[in-house]
Amino acid sequence: MRNQFFIANALKLDADPSTHPNISGPEISLWRGLDQEPLQAWRRGYPHGDVPVIVVIVREHGEDLFAHEESRLPVRESLARLTHRGADPPHPSQVLLADVRLSSHAGYTDSATRVSYNSAFTRMRKANYVPTGPTIIAQAPCRADLAGGTIDLWPLYLFHPGALTLNFAVNILTTCRVTPLKGTGIHLRSLDTKREEDFENFEQVHAGKKFRLPISARLLQFFAPKEGALIETDSESPAGAGISGSSALMIATTAALARFTNRHLTLEQMRVIAQNVEAQIIEVPTGCQDYYPALYGGVSAIRLDADGIHREAVPIMPEEIESRFVLAYTGLPRKSGINNWEVFTAHINGDKRVFRNFERIAGIARAMHQALVVGDWDGMARLMREEWKLRRSNAPGISTPLIDKLIGTAAKHGGQAAKVCGAGGGGCVIFQVEKGAASRVGTAIGDAGGRVLPLQAARDGLRMPPL
Repeated sequence: MRNQFFIANALKLDADPSTHPNISGPEISLWRGLDQEPLQAWRRGYPHGDVPVIVVIVREHGEDLFAHEESRLPVRESLARLTHRGADPPHPSQVLLADVRLSSHAGYTDSATRVSYNSAFTRMRKANYVPTGPTIIAQAPCRADLAGGTIDLWPLYLFHPGALTLNFAVNILTTCRVTPLKGTGIHLRSLDTKREEDFENFEQVHAGKKFRLPISARLLQFFAPKEGALIETDSESPAGAGISGSSALMIATTAALARFTNRHLTLEQMRVIAQNVEAQIIEVPTGCQDYYPALYGGVSAIRLDADGIHREAVPIMPEEIESRFVLAYTGLPRKSGINNWEVFTAHINGDKRVFRNFERIAGIARAMHQALVVGDWDGMARLMREEWKLRRSNAPGISTPLIDKLIGTAAKHGGQAAKVCGAGGGGCVIFQVEKGAASRVGTAIGDAGGRVLPLQAARDGLRMPPL
């Protein structure tokens, strides 16, 4: 398929991109599909006009290719906030993101509606290693959960026939790169946490019990590579956000190491490995729902039955999700394993109140799924409010004073319902809002002390270049 070039932003916003001296050749002949509203907003946000050129490469029909980075610019967050949040863009020094995926309402049309902008790869530390082959790259998105969380812990869902969870993937990405190296050394690097760990050989990894980078190390123990490697990971998710950043990174790392060790796994096999190894890391049971958005993207209904777990894609346009939800980070890390474990043990120990609440949560998730399918947004909001009330009853520590404040603030500006993402106790809150109120709600949440994150539904799940 023929590649096409599109220019996402001009070097100087007060200059016509078609006449700028640094832009010429085939890029100019294919300059199209970008409306002027984002450019005007950028001019307001950057009065000096010092916005770098970004040339992205996309295939026809919207298939993704890696983009070329001219500079480190927070394009995805800025454009998302400008086009459907109404907030001022952050300064380029504030955010360094790994991906941009812009839908048509952000100014792109035709084959430019879906763009991958991978600056994370240029962020990976360069060291004096001797590669023996090409680097393997895998990316997986995080998620926002809408209903049915915690009940996805085995065997809780077996006690509630018809249980399901409902969530959607968000374009907040995790990345794993595996580079084969000369020698036997195993080198682990985490770009977002700035942690490192080195081993002389795999035997040292295999014998280890505690690790600075447990996701990479534990998965290495499972895959048992026979050669040296550099494993680099990165995550756009804030710390303790509750949007399954660790589970998404488990999927990305599982996929990259599977290819590195020539293991041909189905997506479901990857899910099982990632879930089981993550349970070994956190030392309590893990639910299954977080891995499916990372694998498939989109909006998912995950049915939890006696014969297994079945993922069903929910037929709804991503733009509809993006126009009706706001995602905010409270800045407080939560301990999902501990919160979930307390509820889990209460259920297993026969707490009748917790059991009844889970019965109602399972019923709410089923009803919310049906409401989402038919576009009953008022019904969705009512059900989300009801589920949040039940979750607070199950685990009072699920909320915090700041979360309560943000939910109350949102309700005064067009917010219809809200709930914490994940197990709560901090992290992120997902707000359902009136259509067209996202900008107003986001501004109010920011003023009240929350950090509004760019919410773009991830159209795809696990991403790897073809073999």
